[in-house]
Amino acid sequence: MIAAAILAGGRASRWQGRPKGLATLPDGRPMLAHTIAALRAVGLDDIAVIANDPTLYLHLGPPVVPDLRPGNGPLGGIEAALAHFQGRARAVLILPCDLPSLTPAVPG
Repeated sequence: MIAAAILAGGRASRWQGRPKGLATLPDGRPMLAHTIAALRAVGLDDIAVIANDPTLYLHLGPPVVPDLRPGNGPLGGIEAALAHFQGRARAVLILPCDLPSLTPAVPG
């Protein structure tokens, strides 16, 4: 099984403290909800959001997994994702939360 982890941590310093994953797209959905939907559209259902504040993202469905060692940036998120899926997945697709152009289409 392939799992997916979406990195949604960080201090959002370039976003005036507002989490990027909750930025609203033109269709009204949070950017993170768009990424989750694109992953599900290609059959990836074992998804985790990697973030240190679970209250921000729990309403979107997937479990929210905190960093094992907060303050280590994206590498800390990758470590948390791999630990979360260890023994459950043969591979983990790791994506950032800010991919507004992500689609389930595979170029031909």
